[in-house]
Amino acid sequence: MAIRVKCPHCRHLLTVPDEYYGRPVRCSVCKNKFRPSGGDSASRPGTGTHKIPVTKPPTPVVVRKPVISFSSGTRGAGSPVPASVRRQRNKAMLDAISEQRKQRSAIEADMGRAARIQFNLLPERIPNLRGFDIRVHYQSAKEVSGDYYDFIPIDRENMGIVVADVSGKGVPGAMVMAMARVALQLLARGNPVARETVISLNRVLSRDIKGVMFVTLMYLVLNVHTLTIQVVNAGHNPLILWRDGVSRLINPKGIAVGLDLGPIFEANLKEDLIQLQKGDRIVVYTDGVVEAMNEKGEEFGEERFLEIVEENADKPSSEFINQLISALRVHQGKAEQHDDITVVTFKYV
Repeated sequence: MAIRVKCPHCRHLLTVPDEYYGRPVRCSVCKNKFRPSGGDSASRPGTGTHKIPVTKPPTPVVVRKPVISFSSGTRGAGSPVPASVRRQRNKAMLDAISEQRKQRSAIEADMGRAARIQFNLLPERIPNLRGFDIRVHYQSAKEVSGDYYDFIPIDRENMGIVVADVSGKGVPGAMVMAMARVALQLLARGNPVARETVISLNRVLSRDIKGVMFVTLMYLVLNVHTLTIQVVNAGHNPLILWRDGVSRLINPKGIAVGLDLGPIFEANLKEDLIQLQKGDRIVVYTDGVVEAMNEKGEEFGEERFLEIVEENADKPSSEFINQLISALRVHQGKAEQHDDITVVTFKYV
């Protein structure tokens, strides 16, 4: 308990523990010492003086760490793991690894089947057209590819040739590629007008892939009687026409299939016409050729690609392809293939 006393110097009221009654205390205001006594305004404890309880600080709570005891049969510190426990633990780990291998093997098997199905969607053979030396190189970067090429018999005089590249890779890209192939084969047969066929293809595909993916493609209609080629480019790499030692880029205006449902696509899609001459070489390719990277991240590049074309254009198409792919492999070195690679080329002989 405590008592209230008044300082005789400054008359300030102080609260002091009752055990200090009769002992010197210091005023907290004037700093003078005095001895509380009966002459102060406050009386001696126990004689009716108002007493104030003294608040004691709370007793700190002591948190004790739990003591873990091991019963008989349980491993303590420094005790060896029983052989039965080790065997059980190792078996669980081996079972988990085995399950992961089974799942991985199942995925790889599914991807292998998908790759075989996609490969079967590509042309079984290269068309044998009199006066034309045609060759193709196709190399996917993954199990399944977003690149696509095809030869489509339109009628007795016209052959459709397409090289396309889906914006996505892997399984989604392969699915869109298959959709584009089926749709184009149905739309091209009986229609020798290249621009109309591509417009129809966009109307069919854009409903399903707009906002998700798009397809760039180069579509040609070769008339074997008039020796003309209709060229339609839907956002793809330009066609290369090599003639008399000079390379020309044929690049009619157009945007990719799937970016627009119709009006904008149709307004931007143009067509060029090539009249073939003896010795002409046509090269159509996907961007995996010019964007092939080496270990330093350097691309093969369009300039180097055109040099390879001009150096080998007058050779047979098989040798032309071999020279191009050899140059790509030398450039790539040990680096992984960055993108799918497709090249379709032919020479009018």
